[in-house]
Amino acid sequence: MANPADEPVLLAIAEGVAAHVGEEFLFALVRSLQSAMDVTVAFLTEAVGAPPERAHARFVVRENQTAQGFEYDLAGTPCQRVYEGRTVVIPCDVARLFPVEQGYEGYAGVPLWSADGEVKGHLAVLSETPIESPDQVERILRIYGIRAQAEIERMRLEREREQLIQSLRRTNQRLDRRAAAARAANATKSQLLALAAHDMRGALQTISLRSDAILAALAADAPATDDHIRKAAEKSLEAVDRMSTLIAGMMDRARKETETLPLHRAEVDVADVLSRAIGFNQDHATGKQMAITVAVPDGLTLSADEDLLIEALDNLVSNAVKYAPPGSAIRVAASPDDARLRFTVEDEGPGLTDDDMARVFGRFQTLSAAPTGGEVATGLGLSLVKAIAEAHGGTAWVENRETSGARFGIDLPR
Repeated sequence: MANPADEPVLLAIAEGVAAHVGEEFLFALVRSLQSAMDVTVAFLTEAVGAPPERAHARFVVRENQTAQGFEYDLAGTPCQRVYEGRTVVIPCDVARLFPVEQGYEGYAGVPLWSADGEVKGHLAVLSETPIESPDQVERILRIYGIRAQAEIERMRLEREREQLIQSLRRTNQRLDRRAAAARAANATKSQLLALAAHDMRGALQTISLRSDAILAALAADAPATDDHIRKAAEKSLEAVDRMSTLIAGMMDRARKETETLPLHRAEVDVADVLSRAIGFNQDHATGKQMAITVAVPDGLTLSADEDLLIEALDNLVSNAVKYAPPGSAIRVAASPDDARLRFTVEDEGPGLTDDDMARVFGRFQTLSAAPTGGEVATGLGLSLVKAIAEAHGGTAWVENRETSGARFGIDLPR
């Protein structure tokens, strides 16, 4: 049962945040907190780094006015204690305990937890006068913290839902394009097969007729038999050569079709592409207690087929997670220069032998290392990476790291 003394607080929250959602809701909540507690500053932060060493104050209200957000070091502040998972109330002398808070007397802060039990931010107030009722302030702050935490979690789920919808939409578009390309390829193949069947049927008829002529000449036992046999044999050989040429052409076209991927280029956000490729493998990595880090310059873009590029990077990250030992680190990066953009995925696995290096990008090639979690290896992923890189006019490569593990990369022209 709620404490009757909390009813005005709950009413203030309801009135202050009515008709607001998302970031507007959080701003309204902080404004309501500052007004309800009559403090100098109220602010809501989010963690920076893992583990957090800094905090970003995104929503700040000072003396009933919305203030600009800021970022600060947690060390030497009472907020550091809150980020350790504790609710902190300092009724007075906060500036004496924490000199960085000069000009303030009281402080109170409550952690904001994520669904997986980590402190992802905090809600706090600073007052130029002492806090007269610490227990009441703590109770009020906890109520506001619970409401802020619930909205932040709702926003996170909403973002994940939108990302999933976008991912499904892109997947459907990719499948539609692949289906259209397959239909066009099948139509072309049907035409080619019809033409080839027609031409080869003619060649077979020639061989059949000339063979009949040879048999007839042998049966006649006439003086010109040898000359007739020779001419008929030559015509048969010409027909065989023609069939061989037709078959070689068909095989060459089939090879080119399987090696050439149709591209649908667009300007893609490299950070987003990497984030999605990593996201596809994050649960697998978490299950093996692996940490995946990513380094990519801000605002980096590339003209590429987004779906194919994600597919290639997904294969590289998946390969690293599959073969690296549990508890190890995987580093993903994108680095540009004037001519190219290089993607790299580094792992701490066993690396590659000389024999592995010779066939690493071949089809259906399983390498010497075994998956560390009992996963299935088909030997197709890296050959697809190579095909996608080359379709973009780039290259796929691999090298062993100086310590342990391998470094796979894709170089694409800019």
